[in-house]
Amino acid sequence: MQVHNKLGYGFLEYENALMALFRREGIKAKQQAPVTVYFEKEVVGEYYTDILFVLIRVDSWLNKFK
Repeated sequence: MQVHNKLGYGFLEYENALMALFRREGIKAKQQAPVTVYFEKEVVGEYYTDILFVLIRVDSWLNKFK
């Protein structure tokens, strides 16, 4: 919401601003990451995510808010 409230909707920079916030919070993420798409064990294409991240230890991050 912080990015939306400051930039508004529809800016191409929205993705970059989210990445800046993730870096500030120490959340590792990749922009425009390629993801192979499978259908019934067969590769049917490739998709590029806007932002790809994996939170392994959500509980440690959430503890900051207690």
